[in-house]
Amino acid sequence: MTKAFPKKENLPFKVLGLVAFTAASILLYFVNPMKGLSWVLIYLFQAFLSFLLPYFAIFHKSISSEKEVIPFTGANELRLSVLRHAICQIFLFLLYCLLGLFSHTVLGEKSGILSLSLILFFTCIIHFFDEEMFVFNKELKPTGAEKFLIRYDLYLYAFLIPVTIQILLFSIYEVFPFGDQAYLRMDCYHQYAPFLKEFYLRMHKGSGLFFAWENGLGVNYWAHYAYYLSSPLNLIVLLLPGRFLLEGIAAGIILKSALASVSFLYYLNAKRKERNVVRLAFAVFYGLSAYMLAYSCNIMWPETYILFPLIMLGVERIAKGEGSKLYGVMLFLSTVANFYITIIAGIAIVLYFIVNLIIHLKEGNTFLKIGKFIWTTFVVVLCAGVILLPVYLCLKATPAGAFEFPKKAEFYFDFHELFGRMLVNVNTIQNNSDLPNLYGSVLALLLLFLYFANKKIPLVSKITKGILLLFLLFSFQVNVLDYVWHGFHFPNSFPARESFFFIFLLISMGAECYEYREEIGKIDIVVIGSVMIAGCGALWFFLSKDDLVNGVTTYLCSALLILLYGAMLYLSHFTGKRILKVLILAVALIECLSNTLAVGINSTVNRDDYMKDGKIKEKTIAYLDEQNAGENAGFYRVEEYNRKFMNEAAWSGYKGASYFSSTISGGVKDFYENMGLRHSDVAYSFQGSSPFLTSFFGVKYILSGKEESPGETFRGFEMNDGEETLYVYENLYPLSVGFAIPNGVDGRMESGEKRPFRNENEFASLLLEDPHALMFKKLPPYGTEEGEYSFGNKKSVKGTGTVYQVPAGKHAFFYVLNYVDSIRVIVQDENRKTIDSEKETDLKFRHIIDAGVYDEDRFLVFVCEDDPDEELSFQSYCFQEDTYIALMNKLSADQLEVEEYSSSALKGKINCSRDETLLFSIPYDAGFTMFVDGIEAEPEAFADAFLSVPLTAGEHRVEIKYVPPGFQQGLLLSVAGFVLAAGSFLLSEMYRRKSRNKTAAKNK
Repeated sequence: MTKAFPKKENLPFKVLGLVAFTAASILLYFVNPMKGLSWVLIYLFQAFLSFLLPYFAIFHKSISSEKEVIPFTGANELRLSVLRHAICQIFLFLLYCLLGLFSHTVLGEKSGILSLSLILFFTCIIHFFDEEMFVFNKELKPTGAEKFLIRYDLYLYAFLIPVTIQILLFSIYEVFPFGDQAYLRMDCYHQYAPFLKEFYLRMHKGSGLFFAWENGLGVNYWAHYAYYLSSPLNLIVLLLPGRFLLEGIAAGIILKSALASVSFLYYLNAKRKERNVVRLAFAVFYGLSAYMLAYSCNIMWPETYILFPLIMLGVERIAKGEGSKLYGVMLFLSTVANFYITIIAGIAIVLYFIVNLIIHLKEGNTFLKIGKFIWTTFVVVLCAGVILLPVYLCLKATPAGAFEFPKKAEFYFDFHELFGRMLVNVNTIQNNSDLPNLYGSVLALLLLFLYFANKKIPLVSKITKGILLLFLLFSFQVNVLDYVWHGFHFPNSFPARESFFFIFLLISMGAECYEYREEIGKIDIVVIGSVMIAGCGALWFFLSKDDLVNGVTTYLCSALLILLYGAMLYLSHFTGKRILKVLILAVALIECLSNTLAVGINSTVNRDDYMKDGKIKEKTIAYLDEQNAGENAGFYRVEEYNRKFMNEAAWSGYKGASYFSSTISGGVKDFYENMGLRHSDVAYSFQGSSPFLTSFFGVKYILSGKEESPGETFRGFEMNDGEETLYVYENLYPLSVGFAIPNGVDGRMESGEKRPFRNENEFASLLLEDPHALMFKKLPPYGTEEGEYSFGNKKSVKGTGTVYQVPAGKHAFFYVLNYVDSIRVIVQDENRKTIDSEKETDLKFRHIIDAGVYDEDRFLVFVCEDDPDEELSFQSYCFQEDTYIALMNKLSADQLEVEEYSSSALKGKINCSRDETLLFSIPYDAGFTMFVDGIEAEPEAFADAFLSVPLTAGEHRVEIKYVPPGFQQGLLLSVAGFVLAAGSFLLSEMYRRKSRNKTAAKNK
């Protein structure tokens, strides 16, 4: 027990600490005012001082015997003091973040001094309270809560260390609030952030989860939600103001790394009960592995990674003949949170169960264990039926729904490259390579090789797990296995998504070897360590001998770490174990810090640019809603010319015609492709649309950040909020969401790829019932020439130019037949003087180029930027406004008047002048139920893409309702699964109680 410490004695230490902290903080502020690393340095400095000074006072030797403070003598007291300080720092850091948000969003650029003053003030208050309540308390006898913290302190560190490392990483890259950057990569930039914003808006508006009008003309939102958003951790964004959604994503990434670390520590502790601080190193390595660093921006994937150690622990328990509750509960949570990676994990689970079944073959009844595993898995699948069945039915209708098994086996890369992917500071890969992300840690890699030399580990474990590791290595390299692992599809970017299983095996086997380190031979450490160091040198020579920087940071650092770890393992045979544990843990944390800072973030985006025009768009949509409130119940669609990302409608909350998602409709994608709009296997976009298709999709307004020339059929106006200007172009001939067309049009369409203008002409002539009507007329090329074409300020491109002369007032469209990605469109006047230019990108997605309308004759020169010497070939046409207007007048005569609509239903009336087909610009989906005049009608799929129904002449009331296909059946499966799970639990408890009673009776 610690005696009271006099207040007057500890005052100098408080004053000294606060003066030093204040001086250092002000100095750091003037070096780099409240930005980036200075934030963290200020925080770390105060944390160091606030920990050091009070405890220096407690251990002070010069205090008289009457006022002596009994120093901490036991490990528990020291652990408690460190824990208490760590908890204090959590609260203080949260305060730092809040002050950062406050200074950036409320105070603006002149916020530095005030923010610093607030930080200093609150730091003093918190540490004064901390010292009065804990450090200089009357006695330091642990309370119940403190005993709990002492018992589970390693879990707290497993959580805090990844958090600290990632925060340091974010501060270096000046991620908000440490700067003006946002951590968004690839799919997180284009998909997850917009989808989370849409989810936020839907939840705050009280919209349902069945259907969404915002995305791609209308989509199955339940399947979309289940695929991208069903993780409970995504609910974090609902607790934050909408303008801080990007920070919610960043906080979620940090949180998931920490939870993965805690989960793996639990896995290790459950296997061996005695305390071992080195397990903390393995846990942190798992939480910050290459898989997490590479794929954390795919915010739906880490959930399974977090739960995976607990699932595998459950598998091991079943294989030992124990209960299956842990396995069942964790597998269910993983399936609900992220069914896609759980499918990949399912293959890993089966393989791991077989391995453990062989290892524990003599423990319990093998057939009973297999039955328990199969039954528990079956019940989990039933319980998740409300997620799995609707998503399965949705994915069957996507472009990726078909299976195309590889015809022959192929190898992706040389086998030795895999070893290089396991070393420290190796760049993570998200795209343009099949190489996997395999780094777990150099310590675990060394121990993995020593695993097979460890005398304590059974031979059967070495053989079965060794075979499993080899199988995984071949899976990364062979296309057939790669195809199977990814759910019978090849991955679109993000290679080797099953690598989390390899990392789990690497670190868990390394940790198991360390637990029995006394059984590792000294000669084995020397030989294996030497071979690994030589291997690093060989890889440096073969893979990057001309890259000194990469060689030093990767191969030399890995070799030095192998040498350090090997030396400490070797010395453990001769010296005390405690100091070596501390040293190994320290080096391991340095390794983890080094790797995370080196490769943890490949790129960031400017936060202001990403959030740009948010306020003006919000104001514009509100204005448009007000203008359209009395027409068609306010149902209208909006699109954009120069979007930041394809899911802009989800981000901004309007009803759009573009969608980038793995759950897209295959029929709609094919329609977009045939009509020359941008498309891929996971997306379709408004980009490339003509005025005809714009009206067909019911798009009434097109937004742009700059002035455009969309043609005479649009009326433009500006929206301004004092900071930004948004140009709004109103379509003068928009169609309703439903309109009548002649019967039989679908059966006479002969659309095909690479002929978009012919397809639109054919479609328009069928709708007009005039075989000679043309929506587009050919524009012949002016010629091809070699030259140097200038554009912009002192910029030019030299190469082969394809030239077209566009008459004044004509709306020209072009479709590139070459497979290129980027071209330069140079606009010249009648004297061939350059007056403007624009770069067209993403042409690999095969879309029409809208060249706009010019008041005077113009020459357009097209040069390939990928290869300026390549001669470009085009389909070139001019839009015929007279044909278009005639068609719009015809179709608008018989169109649906929307009377009411909700998130999953729509009602309206239409007066048909004859027997016709009511065509909706809504993707066809088996989940729609249609009623015509109160009687259920069978909906049809127009062009395998859009919802339609035949109608007779006269007035009709039409209603459509939507329930996701398979939702009701899946809900029944889930209910049945929970009933079976409850029954299984009760039966197992009854059996266990009966067994205990029998055992107790025998003992008596």
